[in-house]
Amino acid sequence: MKKLEDIQNIVNSSKEGWSDSRIAEEFNMSRNTVRKYRLRYWKAQELLNADSQDLNYEEIEEILYNDPKYDSSNRKPYKYTRDLDILLDKILKEEAKRAEAEGQKYKPLTKTKIHAQIRKAGFKIGYTTISRKIDEKRLAKNHIGPWNNMDSDLTE
Repeated sequence: MKKLEDIQNIVNSSKEGWSDSRIAEEFNMSRNTVRKYRLRYWKAQELLNADSQDLNYEEIEEILYNDPKYDSSNRKPYKYTRDLDILLDKILKEEAKRAEAEGQKYKPLTKTKIHAQIRKAGFKIGYTTISRKIDEKRLAKNHIGPWNNMDSDLTE
């Protein structure tokens, strides 16, 4: 949650004619967050200026002081495409074949090397996204290799 002073600085900058982009850069936050704080301030201002006897100060306080809410539950990955998924499957299947052929002496590809192969193939995607997908796929039944069972001797 931003301090009231920060919110006031955002609103004052907006009143002075600063763009949301400039404010975002100045206060080190996203442009959408700046916009939400600005719009929430004006909404609270409207409620305060309304000629109403049943003014709800708790609602105004909640509007001003709570962080903006972002619903990312229905957000779909837009850079991780079907073509990219097919390429990653191919890389991991080739890796599993090599691991099976070479046995114990095989060293699996690092996530960094896999990410580099994907970038070299022309996909512009971040390391974190690829890293998570690699973990998901390596844990899936069809991509389990010897590197996932290294502790199996200790548990038996």
